[in-house]
Amino acid sequence: MIQLIAELDRSQSTGFEERLMEMEVPSWTIREDRIRSIVDLIGYFDSEEEGLKSYALLRQSFRELPEKPVVSRVLDRDWKEAYRDHFRPWFIGDLHWVPLWLKNQYPLPRGAKAVYLDPGMAFGTGNHETTRLCAIRLTEVASEWAGNLAERSVTDAGCGSGILAISAAKLGFGTVSGFDIDAEAVRISRENALANGVGGAISFRACGLEEGLARGQSDLVLANILANVLAENAALLVRSVAPSGKLVLSGIMAREVGDVKSVFESQARALWGACEARSRIDGEWADILLTRPARLPNRP
Repeated sequence: MIQLIAELDRSQSTGFEERLMEMEVPSWTIREDRIRSIVDLIGYFDSEEEGLKSYALLRQSFRELPEKPVVSRVLDRDWKEAYRDHFRPWFIGDLHWVPLWLKNQYPLPRGAKAVYLDPGMAFGTGNHETTRLCAIRLTEVASEWAGNLAERSVTDAGCGSGILAISAAKLGFGTVSGFDIDAEAVRISRENALANGVGGAISFRACGLEEGLARGQSDLVLANILANVLAENAALLVRSVAPSGKLVLSGIMAREVGDVKSVFESQARALWGACEARSRIDGEWADILLTRPARLPNRP
């Protein structure tokens, strides 16, 4: 296995990450070493020729990349497990997210719940701001609905590693489903659900937004995707939320949040009659929370 690395200017790293996601180039990713304050573009390929060809294509869109990357050979095992170096345990209140390989080493506090994850090459460890923003909203909603959580349903649109759907099941939501356009992500989600003892409690499917949201409305819809994809599917996402339910959107750059919020508020008013919308910023990223009223204003 061949590894290619190109060091990035830290001021450009967020933009690179966003554009890589839009281009859907799975061989490349952004790796940040916060201790050494280094951000790298890193890719893995079967051959040096394949890697350099892909890098040349990237430089056509990203002219600021170094002319040549650093090329090295790595063991196949190293490539498959490199992501482990960047996944660290974290928690919100009594819910902890822990690498599966640290399950027997992590001291879980008394009364706390854990979500054990092996994300593989799927997106979703919670270490990225977009996932963390969704997880925070999920725990807040769970606290708000604590009296009847078992009667509430959750849909995780773009489930990645399954982190949000599994977290919802662990928190006690009654009906949980997730879907992703990437079949490999769905496979990983199912494996993680089984590892957490909730394999039978979550329905995962490999499909797009239209098919994934076709089964009916949910009390809580989580969509951690890309801002442009969210905006293009605003009506579909808004329609998927049940009365008195909530829609959580992430994958949005902080500089884009005003525009995306405006699109969704417009759709929500048209389809729900009214809505409450809030947003939260974490670094360069943001989320949006929309709450649907129990009924249309001034109607029985």
